[in-house]
Amino acid sequence: MNKKIVTLTALVLSAWPTVTNLEVSRKEPVKSAYASEGAVQKPYSLNLDFIEFRNHRELTRDVELNSEKIRQLEEDVSAYLLGNNIDTPEQAISYSLDFVGRSLDFRWDYIFGKEGSGYFNFPTGVKTTDCVDYAFLFDKVLEYVSAKVGLTGISSQVMRSDGYIFGRRLDFHDWVKINEAGTDKTWNIDPIFHDYGINPILDGKVK
Repeated sequence: MNKKIVTLTALVLSAWPTVTNLEVSRKEPVKSAYASEGAVQKPYSLNLDFIEFRNHRELTRDVELNSEKIRQLEEDVSAYLLGNNIDTPEQAISYSLDFVGRSLDFRWDYIFGKEGSGYFNFPTGVKTTDCVDYAFLFDKVLEYVSAKVGLTGISSQVMRSDGYIFGRRLDFHDWVKINEAGTDKTWNIDPIFHDYGINPILDGKVK
């Protein structure tokens, strides 16, 4: 792997200061019902057009949230719905991105998905991890939210692709493909991008 390219990518993604200890999160613990203040729709200042994803394959894992995380999600969604609506796929996606962004923190030495341990275990606090957990947690949150508000035509699939920067392959990267039944609407979403103020819609990047 070209270290200069990895360094460049880390610098571009560094919307937040890095820390010496890679296990230390840059975020505060998730607050219950925080979403009652409104899901944050970030102004995306970056598109990173030099990043591409190629050679896509579907990932299937039996991932279930533990009881504490489910309870946290239930309380958070219920509080949010007291003052907000989730009536469309876009609103469900926006809420799910926000919840995942408050639950996870990207780990610098896992850039583009190096192997790690402890995947698919989602505590109620902030977990430092990589694209694998981001994609699967987003998938589960979107599934829960869509069912709760009656968006029955929404389906999602975690995808794994080869990540390229300036035409050079780095490693794999996980993201989520969303479809709406009965329409031709498709959303290719990268939750990590959203977490760093980068446009999470991968239009133009999925080749």
